Amino acid sequence: MTERDILWYNHNMDTELLLKQYREETHPGKRRSLLEQLEAEGCEGSALRRQLFEKRYTDPRHPEREVDLFLWNLSQLIILADGGHLFRPSHEKKIRAVLGDFTNGWESEKDADGRILYEELRNTFARYLTTCEGPHYRRKAFGLIAASEEERAAAIRADAVRMTYAIARRYGLEQETAVLCEAVADEYHAAFPDAAPLAEGLQR
Repeated sequence: MTERDILWYNHNMDTELLLKQYREETHPGKRRSLLEQLEAEGCEGSALRRQLFEKRYTDPRHPEREVDLFLWNLSQLIILADGGHLFRPSHEKKIRAVLGDFTNGWESEKDADGRILYEELRNTFARYLTTCEGPHYRRKAFGLIAASEEERAAAIRADAVRMTYAIARRYGLEQETAVLCEAVADEYHAAFPDAAPLAEGLQR
């Protein structure tokens, strides 16, 4: 192996490490720093990652605020999944609007296989999991009693199903939710490797 080959190999290894860190980091500020390093390295797909980053963390009305609009969208899908029994068409319209918000204004056609969007959605669910940590999550008896680990895991699974496969099957949105379902399922099973598939037992 020549010196040039070694330099090329080391450069690629450094870039892959940065990419891995960017995919797994959930803190917006730290992700921004990693993204800037990827951009400086000329990493393929950095422009699309930048578009998604700005879309996810920028409040259009108050740009100075730190927000996570993708995380907000996931929470909205959980709520919407359980409603709409009386006004299905208008409820489906709301769901489609939330799903569309992940990609509106983003050059999705340049991400032909959906991998960059998949990475961002998977990272969003990873951040959602961080909000489920600790005794505050799903407390019982008017907040006086902490949920057990088993109850916490069951609640996380139920939420993951609601925001993905439940909505997809109930409203026939399998195509629209395909990348989201894959991203959430993969991150869920990374956190709970022994759990049954999220779609298991669901009926249309």
